[in-house]
Amino acid sequence: TTEIYTLSLHDALPIFLLMGFCAANSGLVRGEDRRDLPAGYLSILGFDGGTDLTDIQKKLGTAPYYSIGTFCYVSDHPGDKTKIIFQGSCEMGLSDFQVSTLGSPLEPSERQCVPSSWVSRTIETPSHLRLGMAVRDLVDQLGPPTQQNDRGMRWSRSGEARRKLSRETLDWWKKNGRAVPATGDELYFIDSVIDVTVKDGKVISFSIHDMETT
Repeated sequence: TTEIYTLSLHDALPIFLLMGFCAANSGLVRGEDRRDLPAGYLSILGFDGGTDLTDIQKKLGTAPYYSIGTFCYVSDHPGDKTKIIFQGSCEMGLSDFQVSTLGSPLEPSERQCVPSSWVSRTIETPSHLRLGMAVRDLVDQLGPPTQQNDRGMRWSRSGEARRKLSRETLDWWKKNGRAVPATGDELYFIDSVIDVTVKDGKVISFSIHDMETT
């Protein structure tokens, strides 16, 4: 049986109330979007890999970091127990998010999450990955999973690529003493994962990991 890997945002870590954890990363410019997994599955509420964590809090509300780089929100709609967790770092921005429901065995508890009107059971990615979605529809759209067992499925892609750096990025690198490649290209690595937990043929939680490193 193939095991489903659990992303780092699920790990139980000490609780930190780190208000103001990140400062804006001015000068960091993302290059051309290149990945094998459809981009429409890798973002939520307009946030995708690399989004500054402070931008998430500006939109959804200020939330304490209950572990390093990790904070969460719950629906403020009566009877709606939807929960969304975000994880990332000041340097890299958003790397992971997970949508599930309160009462699941996954951390954190409700008291560690901030109520938000943006969160509800209808929350979905641009390509309509959502809670309650029929798994057969997801397989039709994404193809056979990379790994699966009786509890869930995983689609993953990783590899390297090159991109032409923008003039703004090159100027910022020079200003900050970073070596500029002669070709003006940057080698970077893509790591994208879609994990879903399944029950009775339906998605009961989903986690997205999307990160570029150089």
